[in-house]
Amino acid sequence: MIARGEYLQKLIDLRDTDLIKFVTGIRRCGKSTLFKLYQDYLKSNEVSNEQIISINFEDLAYEELLNYRSLYDHVKSRLISEKMNYVF
Repeated sequence: MIARGEYLQKLIDLRDTDLIKFVTGIRRCGKSTLFKLYQDYLKSNEVSNEQIISINFEDLAYEELLNYRSLYDHVKSRLISEKMNYVF
């Protein structure tokens, strides 16, 4: 796995700000790997698994979430009030 330290550091520097962070790039450039590295960083820095919501729209297990209302309901039901939540 490639470390992607520069990009990871940019996410870390903006952690817990109210800004929504977007990661864009061509297919297979490492976006999902960057998200996995960031999730690992969060978990190693006192963020619980329950605070991380990760959805892979290419996984058939999440096919029902392609409907925006279902996605909204799913994310809303998993949010933990009074804590920062991370949605991937």
